[in-house]
Amino acid sequence: QGGCASRPGLVHTNIISRELGYECINLGFSGNGHLENSIGTIMSNIDASLYVIECMYNVDKEMINERTRPLIKAIRANPQAKNTPIVFMEQVVIDMGHINTKFISSVMEKNEELNKQIQESINDGEKSLFIIKDTNAIDKDSEATVDGLHFNDLGFQRYANHFIKNIKK
Repeated sequence: QGGCASRPGLVHTNIISRELGYECINLGFSGNGHLENSIGTIMSNIDASLYVIECMYNVDKEMINERTRPLIKAIRANPQAKNTPIVFMEQVVIDMGHINTKFISSVMEKNEELNKQIQESINDGEKSLFIIKDTNAIDKDSEATVDGLHFNDLGFQRYANHFIKNIKK
């Protein structure tokens, strides 16, 4: 998602590229990132330093349950990607006080399910799997989005900073 940045250079992936000095390729499915095996296979053919899976906005809890582990296996099936770190991003909870408590609960449930699937994969022997938590990703005010969901320039900057801080760990 980058449609609400005032210019392309202010989208988080471009900020990350500049800050870290690495090319950051955003496959940008614009609402269509659904943890699909076929995309994992395509990703595994990219000689990457790490893969970032950031599509929690586009999936529900059931999809996370059914598709996370097969996606990991699809990426790992390519020997080139066997040891490449895979980083999953939790969905950011923008406003805990939002009037739509059902939506906030669904985001929290999805993040819990993602954590469960990653932990089960690790327990089954998968290595180099990581999750970046949503905590403090864009701070605790309501200034970082245009609509409570889509990041504006400030949101992209905060999100990029959050990613960089966590990836360095």
